[in-house]
Amino acid sequence: MQGFVLLHREFLQWGWFDDERMVKLFIYLLLKVNHKDVVYKGIPIKRGQTLTSLNLLVKELNMPKQRIRTCLDKLKKTGEINTQTNTKYTIITICNYDVYQDFQNYGNTQSNTPSTHHQHNSNTQLTSNNNEENEKYEKNEEKKEALTGVFLDFLKLYNDCLKRNRRVLSERAKKQLKARLKDGYELYDFEKALRNVVKDEFHAKNNFNHITPEFITRQDKIEKFLDFQDKKNGFDTLKNKDYSAKTFS
Repeated sequence: MQGFVLLHREFLQWGWFDDERMVKLFIYLLLKVNHKDVVYKGIPIKRGQTLTSLNLLVKELNMPKQRIRTCLDKLKKTGEINTQTNTKYTIITICNYDVYQDFQNYGNTQSNTPSTHHQHNSNTQLTSNNNEENEKYEKNEEKKEALTGVFLDFLKLYNDCLKRNRRVLSERAKKQLKARLKDGYELYDFEKALRNVVKDEFHAKNNFNHITPEFITRQDKIEKFLDFQDKKNGFDTLKNKDYSAKTFS
């Protein structure tokens, strides 16, 4: 692992820049992909690609498996990467890698930077500092409002899947749900888990009495039912629901 990669200042305007998990994963991929075409154990790996696996990503990034899945899905959805997966490995390709890592024009880009850039930063620094506290307050209020909406959406989802009429979430359920959202889970993950619970014969015999919001928001339980094998139908379409994009960070 020698050399370096280019990281343009425009990265600050990247759509996922406010999500530290996405930033961590994307920079990791920039550092891991090959800078030239190679063949590894008979497998051709092109420039801008890396051969990996979900378990390896979990180990090297120290992130939960479901969080990595969610981040990869987001990067694919917005066109940053694409993947080729089989039972043994995954090849991840960074789209437009040559655009990000254009070393030939690196010197020109530096020399063409306007001389007024430093002056502009100096002039705007005071304004930025003055607005910093207001921006922090507004962001905190937005997070509180967004989180309240997620609680309500989860409760509706829970009631719809289990045919319940629960009106409020306990503080424990809220705390666990908030923790899962921070881990990278999204509401469509809970829908998939709850619909898999409905297919579970053991819980069906018990009329789903044990399936409380506190139960399904536990990390071990949502992981268990996300991995539940559905032999009839997949759940990819669940990501298209309106609430699929609601996360908390």
